[in-house]
Amino acid sequence: MIKTIQTKDFEEFTAAQLGWETCYRPVRPERFESSMVSAYDREIQVDLEVWRNPLEITGTAPRDALSLVLPLSDSN
Repeated sequence: MIKTIQTKDFEEFTAAQLGWETCYRPVRPERFESSMVSAYDREIQVDLEVWRNPLEITGTAPRDALSLVLPLSDSN
């Protein structure tokens, strides 16, 4: 299954993450803009998140999962 979200709301973005407990805090006082594409089946979930402004992120992964987070630089 593939799910896509584009939002300007922290709570909506956080709620879209299946099983994660996360908190986003803007580094600068700007309007939050983000998008996320999630592709998942019963055993594997891959998320691609894009933010338009710098954020500080804290939280935990789902307890029954292994997770790997890779920050990627924005490039053309």
